[in-house]
Amino acid sequence: MARDEVFLTTKVAPESFGPGQIMGHVRTSRDKFRVTKLDLLLLHYPSIKDAYVPPPLQRAPVGWCALSH
Repeated sequence: MARDEVFLTTKVAPESFGPGQIMGHVRTSRDKFRVTKLDLLLLHYPSIKDAYVPPPLQRAPVGWCALSH
């Protein structure tokens, strides 16, 4: 299948939103897929019946800032 026929999405869990963590996950995902770019990166924030206790919401903006560079 040609790369232009596939839309690649990956996600980063909240515990990895900290400074210096997200780009490592992006590189790992690219390496696993053997591509140079991903089409969509999700800052994943799961909650199943409120059983997941997330880290402080302040980390999400840190993760977003890490991706803007």
